[in-house]
Amino acid sequence: AGKIRQFFSITLPLLRPVALFIIVINSIKSFQVFAEIFVMTKGKFETSTMVYFIYETGLTTKFEFGYASAAAYVLFIIIAVFAAIQFTLFRKRQAVW
Repeated sequence: AGKIRQFFSITLPLLRPVALFIIVINSIKSFQVFAEIFVMTKGKFETSTMVYFIYETGLTTKFEFGYASAAAYVLFIIIAVFAAIQFTLFRKRQAVW
């Protein structure tokens, strides 16, 4: 087999689990952006995310812990759904001989 065939038949399938891990972890991290917004704008100028909303609602001026907890559960469900979709898309298809 040539180099291209080796890459697509051997190397790429062996990298599938690593690629899945990296994609899932990076997508979870993209939902949980907090530090950048907190340091740069403190949520002003329409830069608020869901994690910053949870922080602001529960731990700063409002102290609405129940509302912040409900928002955290919603964020968890959203992340779990996206992770399940990614696992489904990356599931190895079994060849039928």
